[in-house]
This record gives sequence, structure tokens and C-alpha cells, in this order.
Amino acid sequence: MSDLDFSSCNFGSAHESLQAPGEHDSHNDSAYFNFITGDNTGIIGGVIRIGMRPNEGYSEASIVMPMRDGAVAFYYKRSPLSALEYPVGSQQWESASLKLEAVIASRQWRLTYSEKDAVRLVRDPRSFADKPGEVWRASSPTLCEIDLVWEAQYPMHVLSPGGNLMPDGEEIVYAKNHYEQFGSISGTLRLGDEQWQISKAPSFRDHSWGPRIWESAPDQDFVTLYLDDGRRVVALANRLDGHEDGHGVIWKPGETAPVQIQQYKILADYAGEPAPTGPIGWKISTSEDVIEVKGEVVGYMPLRVGKNPVRIAQTFLRLDGDLKGWAKTDLTRPIFTT
Repeated sequence: MSDLDFSSCNFGSAHESLQAPGEHDSHNDSAYFNFITGDNTGIIGGVIRIGMRPNEGYSEASIVMPMRDGAVAFYYKRSPLSALEYPVGSQQWESASLKLEAVIASRQWRLTYSEKDAVRLVRDPRSFADKPGEVWRASSPTLCEIDLVWEAQYPMHVLSPGGNLMPDGEEIVYAKNHYEQFGSISGTLRLGDEQWQISKAPSFRDHSWGPRIWESAPDQDFVTLYLDDGRRVVALANRLDGHEDGHGVIWKPGETAPVQIQQYKILADYAGEPAPTGPIGWKISTSEDVIEVKGEVVGYMPLRVGKNPVRIAQTFLRLDGDLKGWAKTDLTRPIFTT
């Protein structure tokens, strides 16, 4: 590990690039970012991701940005990707008009996107859950421009010592190599005629590679918490065959290593319906602390993923209990229709 690495784990700058694909058909090399702008702009926050699937012949770019008026700015596009020309070692993830680049490995990234009439304003996310194609075609296209710089605030970390996202689930084909990092994001966002300047909005990123079959983990929570006191929390829980595998970390300001989560509990009754209803909360414990939070959903987008689809409710919450802040959570469930 180089002295220049900003890392608390076994991954470092050498991993901030596209990794050599294995032989599995579903190999996926993913760069993911989420951020919270809260009440400071017309959007609540966003999720920006590129997944590279060279063995399946495509890459995929996605943008999800819930807006304060209830709409969601949504973009998804697949582009051809040749396994023979796959740029192993590149610090750029590029798909369609979206580019994510590690400018200074483990410390700084740049996120850019500019395209006219490709992002759609989905006014009724609930309807999108059941009729995504129909709602997509009926949604208004708009100009979208993104130029953001992501800067690390905490070192890179892993959720389990080996870097496997779900170490107790060997039958799960999902993110066997995975590391994460909290930081902040600054720059400009434009939707249509509106443009916002963002300054040091709280943010999270991860990089994972290896086989990924979404439906192999059909009952899962993934949550990032941004507490007003400066603490940052990330946790994942996967439930399969009556067993729950839950783990994560908590970062405190000024610390150089995170504290491992020992117990995780989600307080919600979401079961894969088109939209989460009611508040969502978490109780998360370490050897030295207990964090209890709850919040109201202020933005969400229900997505279908996988060849045998499951639903991911990408959800943003304002935490309104004793601990204030924001949360971004992905709630993956078997699809339930009413």
C-alpha cells in the first residue's frame, strides 16, 4: 500500500481503475456515487452509477435525482462494450454521455454528463414501478448537465475484512470485491432552465467488481446515513433462507479507522410494493454506541433489476428523530404488486 493511499483497508490507489474481468458471464465493474443536497436546491440528492459488463457486451449508465416537487429526474442507457477492447487499468468509467474519473486515486473524482432530451422527468414514480416503459415514454425529456468534483473526507474502507460485500453468503453472486468511501461533492447541476451550484454536499461512493447477479440477493437493505453531528454510517443486511447477514461501519469525525457495526435492525414494513409508505428507521449498534434514527421518505424511485427482476426502491429520507440528518437507502425486495 502506497503512502499516498487514503485508505484504512486492503484496497488502495491500485484498485481505483477498471479491473481485469473474470470468466463469469455476469462480471460487473461498478463505480457508484450518492449525494444529498437536502433543501438547498431543487433536487434532494442523487445516485450516479456506471456498470461495465464486458462479458455481456454492454455498459450501463444511470442517474436518479429525486426533486423537491415529487418528480424524479431519471436516466438509464446501455451502450455496446467490447470485451476484446476493454480498457483494463483505466481510471475512467465511461458509458454513453456519462463519465466518472478517478482524478487523484483514493482522494478525488470528477463526474460529468451533458445530454439534451435524454433525462426524463418522471412525475409519478409509483406508476413507474408497475409500468416503467409506458411511464418512461410519457415522461417529459429535459436537458441535463452535471459537472461535479468528489473529494474524500474519510479513508477508503471495507464492510468485511476481505472486501466481500456479503461474506456469509457464498451462494450470493454479488460484489465479491467491494470498497467504499465517504466524502463531499461540489460543482454544478442543471436540469432544463434551472441550474444549481453545489458546495460540499455529503456524499458516498463505492467500487466493486466480479460477478453480479442482482436477483441472487432478493431481500436486502443498503443504507448510508449522514448525521448532522458529522458521523457517517453505512450498513448492509441480506436475508436468505431465514438467515440475516448484516454488517457495516460507523465513521466519527477525526478518526482514521471506522468502528464495525455489531447489530443491525431496520424498522420498516416495506415488502416490495410500488412505493414505501410510512417512516423508515434503523437501530445500529457497535461495541461502544447505539444509533437509533427514523425519517420520512422525501424522494424515491422504484427500479427493476436482473434477468429475473427484483425491485430496488431507491429512497431518500430526512431524519427527524433525536438524531437529525439524511439517509439514502436501497431496499431490494421480490416484486410485490397490489
